[in-house]
Amino acid sequence: MDGGEADGRSRGRGIVTCEREARHRLGIACRLLGEAEQDADLGRWRSCAANAQQAVEHAAKAVLACYGPVPRTHDVHVNLRKLAQTEAGASGEGERIERLSAVAAAYGREQHMRVTYGDEDDLVSPYDLIDEAEGRQSAADAREACELAQQIVESRFP
Repeated sequence: MDGGEADGRSRGRGIVTCEREARHRLGIACRLLGEAEQDADLGRWRSCAANAQQAVEHAAKAVLACYGPVPRTHDVHVNLRKLAQTEAGASGEGERIERLSAVAAAYGREQHMRVTYGDEDDLVSPYDLIDEAEGRQSAADAREACELAQQIVESRFP
């Protein structure tokens, strides 16, 4: 994976430092986690799962930002797996990144579509698809993803 520019900045939608983008995405992930947990407390399972999916995605992208440009994809687990096997693995973060990749694998494009649109083939609303067990598990997974991302970002940018 490309490590970004030699000056520690990534290019794309303007020049942004890797640390700034990582902390920005981590902040979004943590806020989405808070919303997912509030939704769980209120029994809003679809909303809980949707916020959790986004929290996991942003947590994963925060970690990717530590090492270079962030791809525009919901399936960030693929990029995390590659990252864990390259430079990040050598830095001692490989195990955490592998675990985050495993969590993120369940919250990619397919889950994003499911919690947003439901089952469009059978015309089942996402409100009817997501039950309490799935909502609570999604929130727990989002919490783990945010905690892992926080540890990785803090170790990369103390």
